[in-house]
Amino acid sequence: MKLCATTMPVGSSVMIIGYPAFAVSSPIQKTGFRTVTDGIISAHDTNTTVDGLPYADYYVSAKMDGGNSGGIALSKDKDGLCLLGIPTWLSFGDYETQGMVQNIHNVMFIE
Repeated sequence: MKLCATTMPVGSSVMIIGYPAFAVSSPIQKTGFRTVTDGIISAHDTNTTVDGLPYADYYVSAKMDGGNSGGIALSKDKDGLCLLGIPTWLSFGDYETQGMVQNIHNVMFIE
């Protein structure tokens, strides 16, 4: 699968594929069902300076929960589907959650 551009525009479509905690059907089940959620890129994380990684990560509106981390995030450009990055679920306070996608170009960054 081809990689998305180094910076996809805000408003671009996003599809998250993973095994989130909210998909577990019983307390004894160890792994949830695979889910696919969609949304858009809400914003760029311009604070991506850890270890000199050069590309902004993405805040997304697609529903994510613990367990989506490490899944796959896809987007779409003029040529079709592309690999956007790796989902990371974040929690802010008691009620707010925010999905973040690590830019695939940072994940695969080679100098």
